[in-house]
Amino acid sequence: MIRRPLDPAERYYALVDRSWSTIIVASAELTRRFALDEVDAAWRRTASARLTEIDGAPGFESCPPGPLVQLTGSVDEVTLAEFQRPFTPGDALTRCAYVELPDGRSAVVVTTHHVLTDGYGSASLVRDLCRLLDGQEAASSALLGDRTVMPGLQPGHRFSEDRRAMIDLMRTLKAEQVDLGGLDPLPWHARNDGSRRLDYRTVTLSREETSALVAGVRAHGATMNGALGAASLRVMHGLCATDDQHVHQLTSTADMRARQHPPVTDGYDGMYAALVSAPFTVGGDRAFEDLSASVAERMRTGIARGEGSLFLHSVAMGLGADDGRAADRVRQQLLGAPQTVMMSNVGPIDDTGDPEWVEFVTCMMTSTPNQGWFIAAMTYRGRLRLALSLDEAALPVTADDVLSGMLAELRFER
Repeated sequence: MIRRPLDPAERYYALVDRSWSTIIVASAELTRRFALDEVDAAWRRTASARLTEIDGAPGFESCPPGPLVQLTGSVDEVTLAEFQRPFTPGDALTRCAYVELPDGRSAVVVTTHHVLTDGYGSASLVRDLCRLLDGQEAASSALLGDRTVMPGLQPGHRFSEDRRAMIDLMRTLKAEQVDLGGLDPLPWHARNDGSRRLDYRTVTLSREETSALVAGVRAHGATMNGALGAASLRVMHGLCATDDQHVHQLTSTADMRARQHPPVTDGYDGMYAALVSAPFTVGGDRAFEDLSASVAERMRTGIARGEGSLFLHSVAMGLGADDGRAADRVRQQLLGAPQTVMMSNVGPIDDTGDPEWVEFVTCMMTSTPNQGWFIAAMTYRGRLRLALSLDEAALPVTADDVLSGMLAELRFER
């Protein structure tokens, strides 16, 4: 039994009744249909926790995982429903849905709260669940309840160190790089007033298409994370270019196309290019082995040395018509939440080298609560799954438009 207070960094992610960006959904197709009790038995081997009060302050308390349910519909439909279904106080911060698909296929959709883990941990949890169902031993022991605990529960876990480093980095940027111009930052968390209309779509490439895509990206001297980030920004900028309300908000992101493609050490260009306009080296030969905490520290010290200038990649949403201060509003939003920074877990989830599973995971976020769009990409069993959700009420585009444009960009079709 683990019971401890949240540290200051974790408290930023602890409000369970807030906007949908605190929820992480990961999924994977299974090799066959399973009986519900088989899936439940595997799911019960995973670890979870709930938020509780400890001496008047928010804290963690380990507990069994949340319920497994069997749902109908497509993976996209179930994922969207999970995005829109908040956790409530007292809930286990993980839950799972088993979905029967056509032609004898099935899938699992796992939902976690960001205070407990991140996209990397959520995808690892899905991977381990699939391995257990396939009769294999799960590789990521940190996610199995009978061995140890979830990253968010383990004091001193590097996952927590990453968050502390990110908040330290945001404070550095605020102190050294940004003049607020008298504007107050947006609140770090704001209640979802129900005005959001989420448009969620996914596309899955075959093994052959995925191999060709990875080869093409590497041939251009880019990493997958950098290519995904640059492609999404170019597409979003192009789609919004005829809309005066949004084009100003996206102007500062357009330059990313030039920043992302110089040959760099494979692994972290997407992490720092979102913050600095002149990339500086991070990672070296051990880039995949470094964690985001060390990258954040290198970004912080590099910026302090003048190696890069602040790169505003955030999209100002819901702030009214342009009054000539678009850059200030983007800057205001950047300082509004530590989640604003593009701080993805880039690298192999499966450090055992299993060729069936992922090479990389990347997520791109703008700030809470005014998040305009969210992109996640992962490869599993040789295929690339690209997922995108956006706020229809805030952007004059559709998820299908963005995904189609990104695929064209990623395949370097001109």
